Amino acid sequence: MTTETTLGTAPADFQEFLDDLHQRHEGHATRSETEAFLQLWSHAPDASIMAAVGGHHVGYDQVAHVLTWVSERVTFESVQQHVLILQVHGDLAFSVALEDYTNTIREPHAATLRATQVYRREDGAWRLLHRHAEALTPVAQL
Repeated sequence: MTTETTLGTAPADFQEFLDDLHQRHEGHATRSETEAFLQLWSHAPDASIMAAVGGHHVGYDQVAHVLTWVSERVTFESVQQHVLILQVHGDLAFSVALEDYTNTIREPHAATLRATQVYRREDGAWRLLHRHAEALTPVAQL
């Protein structure tokens, strides 16, 4: 997995968290290692996800349910993160990224998701609070 940031800088503690999050996200997407990914999510009632599949979910239990459901059905060979915007302001942060997924194991498949994520520092540790991801539709297809 490669992570590039083209806009914004982050404090060292947040960058360390983000690097760990991206590694765990890759494990979730390529090896169904969802539990490690979930450890970096907020367990607060306002944790939420609008995943590329599975609709919208609010609350840690619902987030965990949909991510587990997805990892049992969809795996990819690789994921590459391209962080376009990264901003950190006090105890809140957000990122805007493109995520390239590839799979040549079964039938060749590639997908790019556009992903917006919100992060919050909780009890001194950064956590993923919200994720919204959907398929990138090239303009030529509109």
